[in-house]
Amino acid sequence: MRFEKEKYVEYDDIIGSIDIYDKKNGKPIEFKTLRAKSIAEPKSFHMEQLKYYMAILDAPLGEIIYQCLLQFESNPFVSFEISMTEEQRLDQLKKLTEEFNSLQQAVKLKDPSIARGVYSDGSMNWLCKDCPYLKKCELTQDAASSA
Repeated sequence: MRFEKEKYVEYDDIIGSIDIYDKKNGKPIEFKTLRAKSIAEPKSFHMEQLKYYMAILDAPLGEIIYQCLLQFESNPFVSFEISMTEEQRLDQLKKLTEEFNSLQQAVKLKDPSIARGVYSDGSMNWLCKDCPYLKKCELTQDAASSA
């Protein structure tokens, strides 16, 4: 079978699940749905996720496929192929490790200011809605903006 669904990958203590893995081409593929008619470029956080998988697998190519839920007239699928050099993949692994370590430290110390924040990132701050540290993060953001 050429494709493996929900392929689990691991790097150090970091575990992920790739939507589809193309075994023939050694390529991770991520599927996303979007409440839009079309999309011109992949969302930055989707690209970041795919790049982490590419780095873990040492795969030079990956793909993000969006299903545009409001596209009723033609093909609702839009595909973006992402490529990375070996150097970029090594840099991505380093970034993944740094983010993982900072998140672990933030949780251990119950201090969200240690982890990479998404509060000010309009494409990611939807994650804040259910975060137990939202109030503390807002205070940190307020203090930083008034300094």
